[in-house]
Amino acid sequence: MKQLKKNIIETSLDKIGAYKAVNTNTSISAKEAVGSEFKLTNYVIYEGTVIETDEVTGEVINKTVTNNVILETNIGYIGSNSPTIIGSLKDMIDNLGMETILEMPLVITNGKAKSGNTFYDLELA
Repeated sequence: MKQLKKNIIETSLDKIGAYKAVNTNTSISAKEAVGSEFKLTNYVIYEGTVIETDEVTGEVINKTVTNNVILETNIGYIGSNSPTIIGSLKDMIDNLGMETILEMPLVITNGKAKSGNTFYDLELA
């Protein structure tokens, strides 16, 4: 049996707003949002833990932990587990301040890593 646990790490929302954002079924992936310009209204960074247990013994078979972000925007919720997007968001907040970011149009971009894998990033539009 698989179970998903979510632990909010950082947010610009209150607890209820953050819970709603993390559990929404209306978000789109960062991949689907590439190239779409949007304005950020809030964000939630959370740790998602998938725990797989044996149905008979209850023993944990596998445990996977990922950091994720939900961006609440004027075009809807955008979700991602991209470390690059999370890092860029934190960098923008640290260097520009949340008030400035809320005023600036943002965009999700993509590129190719040296390994050939596609990565996604958050940039000022």
